Amino acid sequence: MPARLRISLTELEAKKLRELSSNPQVPERTRKRAKVLCLNARGWTVDQIADWIEWAPNTVRKTLTTWVIKGEDGLWDAPRSGRKKTWEEADIEYLEYRCDRDERTYNSKQLSVLLKKERQVELTPARIRKILKKKGWRWKRTKTAQRIHPDPKQKQVKKADLEMLKSCGHRGEIWFKYLDESGFSLWSYASYSYIQHFRML
Repeated sequence: MPARLRISLTELEAKKLRELSSNPQVPERTRKRAKVLCLNARGWTVDQIADWIEWAPNTVRKTLTTWVIKGEDGLWDAPRSGRKKTWEEADIEYLEYRCDRDERTYNSKQLSVLLKKERQVELTPARIRKILKKKGWRWKRTKTAQRIHPDPKQKQVKKADLEMLKSCGHRGEIWFKYLDESGFSLWSYASYSYIQHFRML
């Protein structure tokens, strides 16, 4: 039976690992490794961690051993060889910003067109979907109605105000016009769009 592995963490190391394990911007394998270290430092055995995180016990042992040897550097995967990326992290951050801040919604094909037009970077819709998924974005149905119904008492107050304004308009005291406060848009919203989704391990 293998000897029991148990690591100890300084307060600063434990804080850093907790931040990594809950950060959706960090690769999933790195987040899980950080979680393994935190659990082991709290007294969990290799088998308990393996069952909970759904890894082989040997993978958990390797993670603990690598931490002892390499420290924080061992949490990250080594760069893989292959074709050089045609995009920078800033390009994806730009798409995330647009998805989060723009009034309109986007699907992956529209994001691909936007990226090529605004930053001269070509990424296929499929590639954009894969990258955004790793970043913690999820493809959800767009909501077009309020989740919470207006307060009945407040609604009555507003209706009373409206009736008073109508009366003033009929008497010629004011010019009374209806305006759509939602504005007017030339684009049609996508039935599904990207939203930021945070998941704890």
